[in-house]
Amino acid sequence: MDFSSCRHNILAGNEWILLMMGGKRYTNDRYKPVSDVSCLTINDKIETFTSFADPLPNAVTDACVTTDKLGKFIYLIGGSNSDDLSQYSGRMAMMFDVENSTWSELPPFLTKRIGSGCFYLNDILYVTGGFAISTFGNTECLDLSNTSGQWNDCQPELPHKGLLSQYTVIDQTAWLTGGIDASLLYLKTMHYWKKGMLEWARKRDMDDGHADHGVTNDGRFIYVIGGAMAWASVEVYDTKTDRWQHLQLLPYSMLSISAFYLPWGQIVVTGRDGFTFPPLKMNKINVYNITSNTWATHRIAPQHTDASVVAIPSQKSMP
Repeated sequence: MDFSSCRHNILAGNEWILLMMGGKRYTNDRYKPVSDVSCLTINDKIETFTSFADPLPNAVTDACVTTDKLGKFIYLIGGSNSDDLSQYSGRMAMMFDVENSTWSELPPFLTKRIGSGCFYLNDILYVTGGFAISTFGNTECLDLSNTSGQWNDCQPELPHKGLLSQYTVIDQTAWLTGGIDASLLYLKTMHYWKKGMLEWARKRDMDDGHADHGVTNDGRFIYVIGGAMAWASVEVYDTKTDRWQHLQLLPYSMLSISAFYLPWGQIVVTGRDGFTFPPLKMNKINVYNITSNTWATHRIAPQHTDASVVAIPSQKSMP
């Protein structure tokens, strides 16, 4: 992936890049996974510039994506590379070195899965749940500090057997939000886990069930945005007081959401309309202003749907 086309001479001092990787197009009554990569450069004036980078090594859709703490490595995990999405090809795990613009393959994990969750914590990569596994609740982890390491079953197992849960990490703690359990119940639950704990600990439930939603944090508050059954609902959780409250609704109902807190006090949300089939291309981003509790919608060049999206600081913004 060549990032040179993603960098622009923006006058503002802050600059982040949203990478939209893979996903699928709907053609001839079928979904076709793609290897396209698009870059959306965004700054604190919400000026957006879309360009295209070299494609992924493989076409993939519905993959989980996460980064290390500094955004210097991107991990793309699982998903499907078949136009028959019942064919779960997802033992694949790839790592992208942002500084050197190089992909490398990680060891394949133990169980094929799609619709899984993943997160990075303390140099360990975790992947959980998803379709096409008999247990639904198992967790695999890979120690990235061990260059010859392999995936292993590990703690914590999910508190529910299911899929489409979303994670966010604050300091040394992972937070687990929503999802769908094995009985197809849309979950309102919130759990947390840190190293040394044997299982997830439950906190106060959300008001709405959320699945295939977006989640991000600002270091204290966790924002849970849209998704199946919640649609346009936005809830925020205070990790200090264990309290939830509702924020301004999304401009429209959304699914397959990725959400990112940016350091100037705004949240950028990508995804697709929750009520269209076949799903529309992602041609808009929604930006939430935390101070004013308002949303603004910005048009971008059309993207493939259900891409794996990640936000990283541009080189000049990196530590």
